[in-house]
Amino acid sequence: MQIIPGSHKTMNYDESKTMNYNADTINNVEKNGVKRGLFGYDYRQLQKDPNWSPDESSAVSLVMRRGQFVLFWSTLMHASHPHLGKTTEKRLGFAARYLPTHVRVYPFTDTLDEFGGTASLDKFGCVLVSGEDHHGHNTFVTHTVNGTPFRMR
Repeated sequence: MQIIPGSHKTMNYDESKTMNYNADTINNVEKNGVKRGLFGYDYRQLQKDPNWSPDESSAVSLVMRRGQFVLFWSTLMHASHPHLGKTTEKRLGFAARYLPTHVRVYPFTDTLDEFGGTASLDKFGCVLVSGEDHHGHNTFVTHTVNGTPFRMR
């Protein structure tokens, strides 16, 4: 994984904008001679300044061994190195978002439209990891979709 240290201090993207999904661009968006892409989206569509380009020369690699992980703020510019197909080993990214209970998660909708498809939210629920919910905005679950209970302290 690569990150650009300090990039979380300046918001170069407007998250109120929308992006166009295009399946033909999956891993085919060329940026500075390198093919990249995230599931058919080009995040340059969200840039506040369409002519802005991050200083990729300041990017550093975070090398993680099996079982290691890294935590960072979501606005930190980050990207995986392109997969060159020289190995069959899989890489996995896992994102968790921790929010106060006054924040509405997927408000006023029953579906999520992303990556060219629509997913039902009928089994979606938040997990209360600490404290109590005094707002009642969200559905909370205590078990996985397979019925395994979350460990409570």
